[in-house]
Amino acid sequence: MEKIALVGITGLTLRFVYRVIETYEPGFESSLFSWHPTCMILGQFVALESILLFKYIPRSWRVTIHGIIAGMATCLFLAGFYAIYQNKINLQKAHFTSWHGLFGVSTVVLITSQSLFGSLLKYGKMILQAIGVVKLVKTAHRYNGLFTMMMSFTVVLIVTLDWIYLITIVIPSVIYIARSLLVRKITKEKKKLEKDH
Repeated sequence: MEKIALVGITGLTLRFVYRVIETYEPGFESSLFSWHPTCMILGQFVALESILLFKYIPRSWRVTIHGIIAGMATCLFLAGFYAIYQNKINLQKAHFTSWHGLFGVSTVVLITSQSLFGSLLKYGKMILQAIGVVKLVKTAHRYNGLFTMMMSFTVVLIVTLDWIYLITIVIPSVIYIARSLLVRKITKEKKKLEKDH
C-alpha cells in the first residue's frame, strides 16, 4: 500500500511539473523568467523523490544516492533563484517585495543549509565526531528537510493557490515524511529499551 501511495504522489507531482513547464515554456527563445518556475518545480520534484525513495535504496548506497539526487535538486533550486534574481536586475525591479519572494529566498537558504548538513554528515563525520555533534547535525538534517519541503510547498501555494496541488501532493507528502520520521524515532526507542533490558 505504501509503494502505491509513493507512485501516486510521484505521478501527481510529475503532472504538476508538466503543467508548469507547459505553462512557462522554457527554452533558448523564451524569457529568463520562464526558467525560474521550471527550475524551482523540477528542484522540488527531485528533492521530494530523494526523500520518498530514501528507504528503498539499498543500505550500502543509500546516503550516496540520496546525496547525489539532493545535490541535483539544490542545483536546480539555485538555478531557479539565479534566473529570477537576474531577471529582476535586467528589468530594474526590486527583489523580495512579495510574500512569494520572501518565502522563496528563505526556502533557498534552507535548501542550501540542508545540503551543507548532508555534506557534513557524509564527508566531515570525523570533524563532527571530534566535537561531539554528529547526532545533533543528523537530527537537524532530518527535521530541516521536512521543514524545507513544507516551505517549498508553501511558496508554490502562495503563487498558485492550487488546492488540488495541496490536497493531492502537499498533504500526502508531508504526512508520509512526518510518519517516516516518527516511525524511525519509535523504532530507535524500542531498540534502546530492548538493549537496556
